[in-house]
Amino acid sequence: MHVNGEPTDLAYVVGVLLANRDLERRLAAENAGDTGRLVAVA
Repeated sequence: MHVNGEPTDLAYVVGVLLANRDLERRLAAENAGDTGRLVAVA
């Protein structure tokens, strides 16, 4: 995979995206616990 003409490590890119998704879910769950509401996260 090339971005702006430079080679990109696809495994690294996927890892970053999955880590961001996990962080978003964890923060949403913590926030729901603080407010008592359920929060839907895609």
